[in-house]
Amino acid sequence: MPLVRPLYAWLVLLLAMGVGVPAALAQSEARVTLIFQGAPLAEAVEELVAATGIDLIYGAEVPGGARVYCALEEAPAEAHLRCIVREAGIDFYQLSSGTYVLTAPAARQPRRGALGGVVVDAETGEPLPFANVLLADTSTGTAAGSSGLFTLNGLLPGPHTLVASYVGYEPVRAEVMVPEGGTTRRRIALQPQIVMTDQPIVVDGLAQRLPSELLGEAALDATDFETPSGFTASDVTREASTRLGLSSRSPVADLSIQGSTTGEQRVLLDGVPIFEPTSFGRLLSAFSPLAIRRLTVHKAGFGATRGSYLGGIIEAEHAIDARSPEATLDSDPYQVNARARSGFQLGNNVRGAVLLAARSSLWDLYRPSALDASIRDWNRIDPLLAATWTTIPLSTATFTPHRHGSELGYTDLHAATRLQFGAFRTLTVSGYRGTNDIGTDLFAAGTAEPGSPDAVPLMLSRDHYAWTNEGAQARYDWLINARAFANLRVRASRYRLDHEYAMVTGTTTPDLSADEGEAILLQVLNTSPLARDLNRINETALEGTLSYSLSPGHTTDLGFSLSRVTTHFHLGGQDAPIGRGFRLLDQQEAPWFLAGSVQHRVAMTLNWSLEAGSRVTYVPERQAVYAEPRLALRYDTPTSPVGGVAARLAGGLYRQYINQFDVSTIGPSALMPSVRFWLPVGADVAPPRAYHLAAEALITPAEGWAVRGEAYIKAQPQLLELDTRALAASLDSDPVPLIGPSDGMAYGFGFELERRTERIAGRLLYGSDYAERRYPGRFNDQRIATPSTQPHRVVAAFDWKILDGLSVLTRGRGIWGRGWAFRQAYYDYLPAHNGASAYAPYSFERPDEDRLSALVEFDVGVRLEQPLGPTHLRIGLDVANVLDRANVLDWSLQPTTTDGTTQFNPVTRMLPGRSIALSVRIRY
Repeated sequence: MPLVRPLYAWLVLLLAMGVGVPAALAQSEARVTLIFQGAPLAEAVEELVAATGIDLIYGAEVPGGARVYCALEEAPAEAHLRCIVREAGIDFYQLSSGTYVLTAPAARQPRRGALGGVVVDAETGEPLPFANVLLADTSTGTAAGSSGLFTLNGLLPGPHTLVASYVGYEPVRAEVMVPEGGTTRRRIALQPQIVMTDQPIVVDGLAQRLPSELLGEAALDATDFETPSGFTASDVTREASTRLGLSSRSPVADLSIQGSTTGEQRVLLDGVPIFEPTSFGRLLSAFSPLAIRRLTVHKAGFGATRGSYLGGIIEAEHAIDARSPEATLDSDPYQVNARARSGFQLGNNVRGAVLLAARSSLWDLYRPSALDASIRDWNRIDPLLAATWTTIPLSTATFTPHRHGSELGYTDLHAATRLQFGAFRTLTVSGYRGTNDIGTDLFAAGTAEPGSPDAVPLMLSRDHYAWTNEGAQARYDWLINARAFANLRVRASRYRLDHEYAMVTGTTTPDLSADEGEAILLQVLNTSPLARDLNRINETALEGTLSYSLSPGHTTDLGFSLSRVTTHFHLGGQDAPIGRGFRLLDQQEAPWFLAGSVQHRVAMTLNWSLEAGSRVTYVPERQAVYAEPRLALRYDTPTSPVGGVAARLAGGLYRQYINQFDVSTIGPSALMPSVRFWLPVGADVAPPRAYHLAAEALITPAEGWAVRGEAYIKAQPQLLELDTRALAASLDSDPVPLIGPSDGMAYGFGFELERRTERIAGRLLYGSDYAERRYPGRFNDQRIATPSTQPHRVVAAFDWKILDGLSVLTRGRGIWGRGWAFRQAYYDYLPAHNGASAYAPYSFERPDEDRLSALVEFDVGVRLEQPLGPTHLRIGLDVANVLDRANVLDWSLQPTTTDGTTQFNPVTRMLPGRSIALSVRIRY
């Protein structure tokens, strides 16, 4: 209280002297009623000052014309002022003198918007997967997803220039308006055009990025399936073997991706695994060429969302691209293909398309002479294998065929439909079934023992294969909003293989002719149990992905997969009339797998982009989680001293959870040199793993020219390999594990020069692929170059459109340095059974040093196309191996015994010589 009294006294004194508080402070306490209904700010302020007497100032930056809507009853001056400034979108502060100052607010950042949409074929409505989308005015862009959907987020509001492009289509420029804080969606339709090359795309001066997203893969379309390439039947995968980084050992071998074995890669049809993707033995792929629209091969360094495979992925897509009814019939000497497809409309908002396609072998009706002669030559009873697996002595095991019967049949059926609900939701459903039957019955007579000319060994062999591939899937894609799109798929695939084989033997006598001996052996064969191999595998899965655009240049992809695999593998048995058979092996598995993936793409600058991600897989059988981190760096520039440049550097860790193994067959059917089976990773075996590092570049020095180069290395510290000792071991011995640990490495490089104009398309390619691995129990435990190794490979292709409707297609291929010259069964079984020195000077211990001569082939095709009213006719004439070069398939050994000494001489089996085929296609 002593302090309050002096302060109170001083206040009384000041008032007595006439010194008062500021008028604004005193008057601001006055309560008044003011109503403003759309009054200009300046007018409202003047009325407030007049009514309350407050001091108030403002500058020219304050919008005096802003409209004010306020109504306060008996409120103080400052309450009225707060309402006025709030309505006008301005602010105020008060000086120490009590004067109020109105101020314009700090510049408000506009709320950003988003853009989403889909890129489609303008003629068919087919989504264009991984199309390139660029906002030219902001130098940012993205790639569409597998369903053609794209999103761009964090965009400034206002107009933007959008450029969409896709290889083989006219680029499109479109003006889009992005609302503040909102989203907009666009459906972009591209018109097909003649593909010149992967040139930089420029639209009205706006430069598009080079397609570095296409590096690391090889893409083929329907026109590529019609080119001659070592065989005179159209095929889906054969032309792929002429592309950079892709190869096949011979016309009866599978496609190899950068030195990988077939077990290290997977074939997918609309995302569904096809376990045995071959037909006609292994001469053709499993799919009708008319049913497939696109084939894409993903090479080393593929992204985390692609899956878990050691070597690569081969993806085929159904050709559902039709808006009007269409029917096509195609026939050549080997097969007949048929296709029907059409678009349709359901109501006002649902458009759809449907595809039906089928293929069937013509072997029972017509057998091309060149191939028939080769198959008869290939299907021999091998004397070394016959002596090993039967009781016939080696000295009499040289057989001469007396009767040969071959059964070659295959069919496949494709069905697919797509429903588009509006512009941004799509349901795709597809199914496939393929069947194959290959059988060989061979009756042959051997060599009589010295001194017993009437005692001629006889053998009747039967080798029959039947397998079925089935697959189905349903996938739903939708654009959630302009920031995100997603897809959900349920799929199922099934594979069934039955292999029956037997060899029965006898001996002629003076009273028994060869024909009578055959009848007796046939009766024995038909009434005896056959050795049987079988494989059953079913895989079902639920999987989905979500792509979210965080901001311009930033996109995150999330994925999941829940799958179940059931397998049953049965091999051999010794109760069949084959002499010494394989060990009886029977194994069944039914594991679950749960996998997730994340991948983030960031455009660091206009030229540089980065992809980082990982897969994570949980294996319940092992109670373990396995990660697969992956990284890719891309560079694009449309201008440089050497022209447009696109480059990619990618790598990471890759695992595989379902593994393929090949068991070499001992029967005479050369079209099926092995039986394949699949086993999932179990509790006792860790999943194999590989590390990839791949670099690839594309340079376009001038219009119509392109130069590509690639190099890769795959370190494989953990592999799984079949131990053939487990197959041939005696039942009395300790069993050897069927699958043993292995390791290996693959590396290679290649270059390609390409030239394209409206009339010509030419390619010249050189590649070198080397792969090695360790084989359990064989080859002195050393790493050996695998059969997929091709030290030198050259491909030349030239297509010339002479006139409209008349074209000439040429392909040339040369492979030097092929190892593993002998039949695969020699390396797998003979040393283990009889020792490495039993066939001196051949030991079969260094298959990489057993070299075949160069494989060189040159093929020519002519295409004549002509519209005939409502139909379109195409006639093709193909000549395979024009030069009729004698290319070697493999070697075997022929024993010759003189004075008790046996010598072994190599005998070659040759690939088909020159063959000519006429094909006809009618489209209505």
